[in-house]
Formats: sequence, C-alpha cells, structure tokens
Amino acid sequence: MESALLRSAHELLEAGHAPVAAFADLAAETGDWNASARAVCLALGIPAPDVEQRLGRAGVAALAAEFHPGEEDLCGEVLDTVGLFDVPRPLDERGTEIKRLLSTAAGALGGIPSGHALSLSRRFAKGELTEAFLLLARKVPHRERARPAEFWAALSAAGDLLLQAGGDERDEVERALADCRRRTAEGPPDRPGPT
Repeated sequence: MESALLRSAHELLEAGHAPVAAFADLAAETGDWNASARAVCLALGIPAPDVEQRLGRAGVAALAAEFHPGEEDLCGEVLDTVGLFDVPRPLDERGTEIKRLLSTAAGALGGIPSGHALSLSRRFAKGELTEAFLLLARKVPHRERARPAEFWAALSAAGDLLLQAGGDERDEVERALADCRRRTAEGPPDRPGPT
C-alpha cells in the first residue's frame, strides 16, 4: 500500500512538478527531508534498492542538517546535482556497446576531474550516450598515464555507432567524430624522453 507521502509525490510529478520542486514541496510540508527524497525517487520509478543506495551515497540525512527550513529548494538542487533523481534508462544492444566504448575511452584518459566524472556517470545512468560522447570528445588525453591511441579509437567507434542510430545532434556528432578520426590518424604525440 502506498504511503500518503508517496501518493503526494506521484500527484506532484503527474501535475508537472520537476523532481526538485516535488521534493521541496514535500520536505517543506513534512519536515522529513529523507522521507521526501525517498518518496520522489520511488514515484519516479527508481527501484527501491537503488533508492536506498542513492540515499546513503548522497547522505541525505547529513545533508538535511546543513540546510534550514526555507532552503528545501536549495537542498533539492544539491540532491539533483549528485544524481539522486536520475531515472535509469535501459539500453539496447547498440547502446550497451556505445556505453562500453565510452567507458573504455574514459579509462584511457588517465583521469577525469570529479565534476566531469560525475556528469559522465549521470549521463550513462540516464542513457544520454550522445551527450557522454560529446563530453568526452572535448577532452584531450595529456596525462602521463593516458593512452591516447586507445582513447581516440574507442571514441571513434562510439561515434560511428551513434551516427548509425541517428538522433537530433547528428551534425555535432559528425563534427566531433571527424576530429576523433583525425586525432586517431595522427597517432600519439612524441613524448619527451628522460633527461
């Protein structure tokens, strides 16, 4: 049986509220920020075990202690930024292969700043593979532990699959893919030897 809070979350989302706004309304009404976050996640269709894992990772209880009544919107924005309300999207076979190639490319970068890593992780979870490709295509592997040839080859293969799938951002993908192919053909830059 649905709780009253979960029913309220469903009603708010069905009325067109964004998850952040639904959370803020429920948290302001109940004062229970953790339960409000849980209700919004469940109403979005996020599986209960995943919700509990996300709540623990986001530290909602500790986070709520940092905010005060009247700051529910701000708290909701923070929760949204860490991906609490991201609805996972299942991928088909092509999408799974694109994600694998993009993950390979990310690993070959030799490190990604935490904000970019979070953004990439969120895009993977939401099935936003074109956006993930474009985000990675703007990176240049330049750290010592980077593997540039692997990075550009994986990105090129992912871009090819994205073009086959079509989509609204086809022109942008084509431009990024052309750059990836050019960099793949150039090969890795000469690294200075030890002095």
